[in-house]
Amino acid sequence: MRISIWQQFSSNHSGAYYVVGNFQSVEAARNAYDELRRIVSEIYKWLRENPEEIETTQKSSQNGLLPPEIAFAQQYDVEWPQTIDWMEIEKAVRIVGTLVVVSNPDQTWMTRQPFQGLLERLGGQTVGYDLNTDIPNDIAFHLYPTIRFTAPNSSAADKIELAFRTYITGDLTSPENLPPWHNDEANYRKVVDHSRLLRREYVEILQRNWQREYESCIKLRQPRAQLLPLQRLALHYPSVKFTRDNLKFTFAGYTFHNQELGLSALLAYLEANVCTDIEFRFAE
Repeated sequence: MRISIWQQFSSNHSGAYYVVGNFQSVEAARNAYDELRRIVSEIYKWLRENPEEIETTQKSSQNGLLPPEIAFAQQYDVEWPQTIDWMEIEKAVRIVGTLVVVSNPDQTWMTRQPFQGLLERLGGQTVGYDLNTDIPNDIAFHLYPTIRFTAPNSSAADKIELAFRTYITGDLTSPENLPPWHNDEANYRKVVDHSRLLRREYVEILQRNWQREYESCIKLRQPRAQLLPLQRLALHYPSVKFTRDNLKFTFAGYTFHNQELGLSALLAYLEANVCTDIEFRFAE
């Protein structure tokens, strides 16, 4: 008889986190976005300039933090459990209007700290999760953006309501049921140069991120590659709350396959239809 003992442990390198900072204004969000990117860029600059010191520094410092990470943790008085283990700033740090989002662009050892703490110190109200520690395996967890807006007149309100209800009550996986905001490039051309919420350079970053993911899936011949064009701007979760009170609308309880890219396209659609008082936040 042969007895085998199997010892197994989790490496925790398949972790994930998603943190959103809700800011009071577009300007405040952009300032936080710029500062967060500056912080990460400074850390990368130190890595490039001190390759021979990295191993020694990480062994000697608390939690393997690099000198600029220790300095920023002290400056902002935030928890910084471990060194940043990704190098793709554009994929990791995104912005849409009054929202700044940070998530891992690839496999990670990290949790949502220090990013949740940094976003709070920069003036945001945050919501987020760590996939491995916050969410039981049997729970599907999403962060839901809620949008409120006002249509310009009754005719436009009727058109928007019909378009939204037709889409959300249909098959979200059907190529015949495209979201009302699917013609995003035309809407961006109409509004992006004078938009209160969108900036061309931010939208282009989101578009590049999606295009790189799509090209990577094509190159690796992944089965999901054929689904990506359909899912580019589509809703992912069908439990949608859509209400209307005269010209005022609330759209909540939804999530996109590509959260920030889809949200940007939706905002461009609303601005192209001359909607006003557009407000949006994330909540659990």
